[in-house]
Amino acid sequence: MKTINLFIVLLVCKTSLFGQIKEMRVYNVDQLQGVWQMYANYTHPTERAFYQIFHIFKERKWLTLQMHLDVYHRLSIGVSEFGFANTSHSWFEITALDSLEYSGSVFVTTGEHEGPEGGQSATIFHVEERSYLNIFRDECIYIDKLPKDALIFLYKRGIHDNRDYIKEFLGLRVYGIRVDKSMIYETPETITEMYLIKDDIVIVIGEEGQFLKIEYETDNGDTVNGFIKKEDAIGIQTENN
Repeated sequence: MKTINLFIVLLVCKTSLFGQIKEMRVYNVDQLQGVWQMYANYTHPTERAFYQIFHIFKERKWLTLQMHLDVYHRLSIGVSEFGFANTSHSWFEITALDSLEYSGSVFVTTGEHEGPEGGQSATIFHVEERSYLNIFRDECIYIDKLPKDALIFLYKRGIHDNRDYIKEFLGLRVYGIRVDKSMIYETPETITEMYLIKDDIVIVIGEEGQFLKIEYETDNGDTVNGFIKKEDAIGIQTENN
């Protein structure tokens, strides 16, 4: 009988201790920085729309990108601000906070330029830096860069919104080809036989006179480096340029 009672006491203590450890776990903004992709890609049961979801964190902002790879090539995008709260109690207590913290035990996202009352908290949250993220039940892996097709979608959306999401969240300068054929130069004085076509996108890594120094990712994942004429490409126009 004493053995059974001791086992119950130990079990209760162990459960209580583990619960405290889980409740006290602290995360911070730096652990989230970068690009995360959901493990699974889904097919909508009625529309048969294949889609992918990416989460991009840059400092205290969070961009969610959902690509519908159907005949309409639809794109859902949202920008939020985020932080942490050091309480696991009611939502009313979280919304009463004047500001969110750099670190804490509860992830909280808010509408852009709004207070905590405009967002939601994630009690199901876990992150392993540059490895694993579970946020609002989305299980994600860390990836080194946004895939080319997602970058194209984000470029087109940036043109529509007059907001350079790519530069803002990825720190990249991306231009789109606006002529039917843009020759690639090995140097500004040496032309090659390679060329880009209208609506291709390139990453601009420098300038030299009337040329842009670019990187272009081919459909098979290879990288082409070279120069193109500035007049052949255009960046995303924003309110500031």
